[in-house]
Amino acid sequence: MEIINCKNFNGWFVGNFEPTLVSTNKIEFGFKNIPKNTKPDYHYHKFKTEYTILIEGLILCESINKIIKPITCIKLLPHEKNDQYFLEDSLIMIINTPSVKNDKHK
Repeated sequence: MEIINCKNFNGWFVGNFEPTLVSTNKIEFGFKNIPKNTKPDYHYHKFKTEYTILIEGLILCESINKIIKPITCIKLLPHEKNDQYFLEDSLIMIINTPSVKNDKHK
């Protein structure tokens, strides 16, 4: 058994980056706490499909004017912009596939 301190991972645990628990170019996995009233950064990926699963809180997807409630997944295909506005303090889980370095664009 090994106990690993994950505080320096910035919420990202699996992927093609350092530090990581599991190094792979097939998938990325992480989580983030997002404060209420966080505005979208309108990023997109050229290669990755991004899955954002809302665990706690509320998100407004601006382009479709839809409020996302907990235990719902937002799937963004390559070139679709992330336009998530956080209406409440939120906890999200993110899965990206594949894990491609430097694939976050504005």
